[in-house]
Amino acid sequence: MSIFMSLCSRLAFYQLFFLLLLLPNQINAEQVKHTAIDAAGLYAEKCLLCHARPGPWPDAAGLSKLSTEEVYRVLTAGLMREIANDLNDAERQSIANYVGGLNPDKPSLASGGLCSKDHKDKTHSQAASGNWFGWSVDNGNDRYVRDISLSKSQVSGLKLKWSFVFPDTAPFTSASNQPTVVDGRLYIGNMNSMVYALDANTGCTHWSFKARSHVRSVIAVSGETLVFADYETNVYVLDAQSGAIRWIERADEQPSARVNGNVALHNGVVYVPISSNQEFTVSFRPEASCCSFRGMIVAFDVKTGKKLWKTSLIDEPLQELGPNAKGVMRYGPSGVAVWSVPTIDIKRQLLYVTTANQLTEPRVEESDAVVALDLNTGKKQWVKSLVPAAYQQGDIWNSGCESEMMFNESESHCPPVNVKHEGDREIGAPAVLKTLANGEDALLVGTKDGYLYALNPDSEGELLWQLRLGTLDPGRGPIFGGIEHGIAVDDKYAYVPIADISFVQQTSKGSMARVELETGKLVWQKKAASDTCKDKPFGCNNGYMGAPTVVGNILFAGSADGNLRAFDASNGKIVWSYDTVRQYTGVNGLKGSGGAINRNGPTIANGMLYQTSGYGHLAMGMPGNVLLAFEIPEN
Repeated sequence: MSIFMSLCSRLAFYQLFFLLLLLPNQINAEQVKHTAIDAAGLYAEKCLLCHARPGPWPDAAGLSKLSTEEVYRVLTAGLMREIANDLNDAERQSIANYVGGLNPDKPSLASGGLCSKDHKDKTHSQAASGNWFGWSVDNGNDRYVRDISLSKSQVSGLKLKWSFVFPDTAPFTSASNQPTVVDGRLYIGNMNSMVYALDANTGCTHWSFKARSHVRSVIAVSGETLVFADYETNVYVLDAQSGAIRWIERADEQPSARVNGNVALHNGVVYVPISSNQEFTVSFRPEASCCSFRGMIVAFDVKTGKKLWKTSLIDEPLQELGPNAKGVMRYGPSGVAVWSVPTIDIKRQLLYVTTANQLTEPRVEESDAVVALDLNTGKKQWVKSLVPAAYQQGDIWNSGCESEMMFNESESHCPPVNVKHEGDREIGAPAVLKTLANGEDALLVGTKDGYLYALNPDSEGELLWQLRLGTLDPGRGPIFGGIEHGIAVDDKYAYVPIADISFVQQTSKGSMARVELETGKLVWQKKAASDTCKDKPFGCNNGYMGAPTVVGNILFAGSADGNLRAFDASNGKIVWSYDTVRQYTGVNGLKGSGGAINRNGPTIANGMLYQTSGYGHLAMGMPGNVLLAFEIPEN
């Protein structure tokens, strides 16, 4: 067993099944040499069904990076405890000892590169100004740096100033987190469970902090306070200067609950989005009961750690749905995970939450929806469902819907046959709140089936316009197309990255588009180059899966082929590019490599552009473990 790592927004797991589940890959435990306590045999029997197959889980090499203590904790109190619930403590310890001993030469968590004792923080200000406090410059999530402009000559003069290499100790080699930059310091977490405070100008390390689990969340900053959550829903508040803990609280106790999205911080309250593993782990195993998870938002007082409110996004009681083919009871309705960062509307005192598909029936309106919650109480104010029109009975899917292909069973553990279960046409990107030129406000929402919507926040999400930008045709099972992790919006236009990856055909149709806010008119849409993956590792594709950032008339965006590009926002022409897929020696003395740019977007603050490179999940991106810092030249 191992930590089950997520896709951010469940990237490319599902269609991988169509290639892999039909391949012969039977595991015979008798062929594995048993130890005196049968640890290897137990590992083969209980773990290799998944870990010997490509999929959304680490392989043996990834598992071998983990210590015995890490494996045991994951099996007893971590992300695998639902899957390991039929093991007694001695068996869990036996598996932990076995996996922990697979590689005696494990990579070190030490990173080096400490700042000197007499080092002083210096706010670096040249071509740009300001700070970057969280997922976006502000809580409207528009990713628009509005107080500066960049000339094409400045952009063409961008140079790599320094790199930082994350210790490669997690089961997946990834650097998909987005940095936060405030007052000359850069804060970033990593899948290796560490949070780092670096000097934004030089990259030296002021301090580092080890969380209880992997950190996927952005580090939100307010004054001298840092707030973030780890993968197992532990919420942390640290002192920004020293990294000292002020408090730690658990957001949710569901065994499979996790924080894969980003926290939002406003007026002394942190809002934490909750997603789940059940869609991939429990549902995949027909002997396990599926599914009980409900997505939610949890609000904490940042000063005290007090839980202010907790809102489940499904109101209906959980009910028995009948047994599956193994005789195990199914439950529902379930699902509606939150994969993105909530959006804060100060004027209306609302929190906008975008949601995922259901795992089990019956249908609820909160699936594939924008849900507006009261900022102060968490009470639902309105729900706008964006379930694709073709799915009249709901967007209901889990990985068990494909597991019969592996286990040669019926679909009785899936939603009933009269319920369309194509699935995964969810919303993985945050809503963006913008004021239009006519003075009216709009919510811009991008979905994984390739639509951009404009909604009226004053009329309970009434549709203003919609535009289809993705090109993949829907079919059985999920797609990895459309808008994955975010868009950028300036005062007049939305900038929309399209992934459109077909794992079955092993093709992608990435593109970038500019859309007029008031009318929904497409201004331009540029196809990504199709020849950028030559001689690159498996997992390379040309889809734009990360969130872009717009600065004046320049749009910055990274691609799953590892290229960071700058576009002329007026016409979509590329004015600068940098291929991050190469080897680096970091300022902290470690060697690493770049890979796919997936999930995160560029951070621009104080005359610098920061981008992480590497996404080693699911063979759906190229591994990498670097943070890159580019200096913007003065005009």
